[in-house]
Formats: sequence, C-alpha cells, structure tokens
Amino acid sequence: MASIIKIGKRWRAQIRRKGFPDATQTFNTKARAQEWATKTEADMRALKYQDERIISDMTLSTLIDRYTDEIGQAKPFGKNKTAVLKSLEITLGSVTLPNLTTDRLIDHIKNRSAATPTKKERLAVSPLQLSSPIWAAHH
Repeated sequence: MASIIKIGKRWRAQIRRKGFPDATQTFNTKARAQEWATKTEADMRALKYQDERIISDMTLSTLIDRYTDEIGQAKPFGKNKTAVLKSLEITLGSVTLPNLTTDRLIDHIKNRSAATPTKKERLAVSPLQLSSPIWAAHH
C-alpha cells in the first residue's frame, strides 16, 4: 500500500511492495501523488511495473543469455529463433536496455531484411516482452 506524505509544499508518494524495489515520487499536489501511486500499484499487481534502475546496466546480450537459460530450458528454441537471437546479440548485444529503442530494433530488422519484418524478426522481441513480467518480481 502506498503512503502519501506532505513534505513542505509538496507531496511524496512511496510504495513498498514485497518483490519490488521501493518506488518514490514527489508531486505538487496530493491528487497527483495518489494518482501515480494507484497506477504504479496496479502495474505492480499486473506485473507491468519495471523499475528502470533494475535494468539500467543490463545489456541486451545479458537479457538474451538469461532468456535462453531460463525460457530455453523449458522449451528449447528452434533454428530460426536461435538464429534471430544470435543476430540480435551480435548487432545490439552491447546496448543497455534503457538505450534499446524501437528505432534501433527497426534498423536491425531493416538491415536483416529489405522486406517487411518476417516471423523471425518478430520473434526477436520475445525476450523483451517476457523479461519485464517474469523478472520484475525477482528484483
């Protein structure tokens, strides 16, 4: 549950929830603080919340390795997915996740294929889609 505290003329919303790092924001109004807290708590319950501090130093290569170890163990990847992940790792592996923009992914896909993205290219976002909900509760 969030706590909303008045600090001088501003309002601080703080959320402490098991399985998540503490989240704190300061606002000019109490209503904005409550609104942020309600949304953030809902995102945590839905496992959509991702504290950027957790991923600030993580590279795409690290994410792909973790995805391969954890998800690939349960259901081994086919040749196509393995090739796409390898290509991503070679091209964008050193990029930190906060710097991994849609434009960078689109450029990668364009360089791989002159046509529209194939099923293989769409598979490339699997680790990014799954990492947030699966690993958010483990930090």
